[in-house]
Amino acid sequence: MKVLLCAFVFINLVSFTGIADAQSRKSIGLHYSFPASSTIISFLDREGTGGYEGRYMYNFGASYIHGMNRVLDLETGLDYSSHSLLLHPAFTGEPGQKPFEKRVKLLTVPLLLRVNLGKYVYLNGGPVLDIDISKPRQTSSQTGIGAALGAGFRYAFKSGVSVFVNPNARFHGTYVFFSGPADYQVVEGGVKLGVAYALAP
Repeated sequence: MKVLLCAFVFINLVSFTGIADAQSRKSIGLHYSFPASSTIISFLDREGTGGYEGRYMYNFGASYIHGMNRVLDLETGLDYSSHSLLLHPAFTGEPGQKPFEKRVKLLTVPLLLRVNLGKYVYLNGGPVLDIDISKPRQTSSQTGIGAALGAGFRYAFKSGVSVFVNPNARFHGTYVFFSGPADYQVVEGGVKLGVAYALAP
């Protein structure tokens, strides 16, 4: 929580100081991640527990961009993602052991800071809030705070419509809202493709 508080204080300070001419840039957008992949990792020392292999995933959502000045934007929205993972059981010597599928479904609210490196290129990163809506839950809960990091390219048309490409990585369940750290964390990577529309100031 201290990290989030410091991030919001920093964003507010920068928006008031205006390291460049302040603008009221606001836009809404839709996006889909392709190609995309995910897997599950654990930072705990586990031996003989088998391993996970990502099969496929998809991610789509809506975003809202609030320009604070010419360099910094605040990026948020709502994403839905579905992850299909193949669990390879630990070897026990018994015949007939086969991998089986596990699924994780997440709703994610990003709270990202976007740094504009000119007219077309930007970096974005920050915390993400995850809600695990998997039913039945087949892995440890991912509900909590994670992190995202990416870089992007955008092109804006005179009509107010813009298109963007945003390669990014997300780490879910870094800090869960229940007891202790998550046993397993969903990690995903992909290329976010989207379209946005600039709102009137």
